[in-house]
Amino acid sequence: MRLFALPLTRARPGHSALVYYLAHFPPPKLPQKPETWASRLVKSAAHKAADTWDRWGKAPASNWKYKVHSFGVNAQARLEFEELALKAIHPSWGPPIPSGGKGAKELESSNGARTIQIPLIHPTSFGPIVKRPPLKDLEAYANFRAPKHQRLFWLYAIASPFTLPFTLIPIIPNIPFFFCVWRAWSNYRAFKAATYLSDLVASKAVIGAPSAQLEAIYSDSISRLRQSNMHNSEPSMVLDKTAITLLIEAFMLPPEISHELDRAIEQTALRTAKTDPTPEKKR
Repeated sequence: MRLFALPLTRARPGHSALVYYLAHFPPPKLPQKPETWASRLVKSAAHKAADTWDRWGKAPASNWKYKVHSFGVNAQARLEFEELALKAIHPSWGPPIPSGGKGAKELESSNGARTIQIPLIHPTSFGPIVKRPPLKDLEAYANFRAPKHQRLFWLYAIASPFTLPFTLIPIIPNIPFFFCVWRAWSNYRAFKAATYLSDLVASKAVIGAPSAQLEAIYSDSISRLRQSNMHNSEPSMVLDKTAITLLIEAFMLPPEISHELDRAIEQTALRTAKTDPTPEKKR
């Protein structure tokens, strides 16, 4: 398992730096087991739901199916990149955390060596950019996101039963119910991932891994952003889209990560472009 701390913006007075925390690990090689009827049923339902969703996207623009599909696509696009990054973390794929959560002792073997070492790869200039050490920022990030997603999970979970009266409307599915269930499940996954990261840091399983190769990518990115900046001030952004391709190639990351990093950069640009941006709650 590898963790990447990728600054997107500089820390400014009253504004924390935005950092994309990427977790990468290969899917576990599980032994092949006979497929049960329950797994076949779930797989069949998932395929049917995906096919239905695709058909709705191909319906006429005036049809309610197309409008629902467009709403779903737009809702997905508006999700915070932090939530999407957390949802991509599968705690079951990573190293197990000993019972005790944040009170767990440092993971050590009998000879005192750490049994688990997860590198947190970051540019060497992370500290000057973010104004906080990488491990401290990861800890603050996880501790901020976990309760936020836990609150949202309960909000949507509690709200979902109140949408049941919409089932009385003929023909049209109960869209509010499915939306609440989807948002509850999404926030639950983000909450579990943030808790997992917090426990990894508390167990001292994560170690800082400054990378000169990543620093070179950031240095070139900042140079490009300075050249394209119309003002004389230092640009807030530190990572551009050109750097994403170099990052993926340099660290042999899956190509699909490019889409998520593109989304993160676009959202970050919108946040920093506001005349009086509302900073993320101080971590």
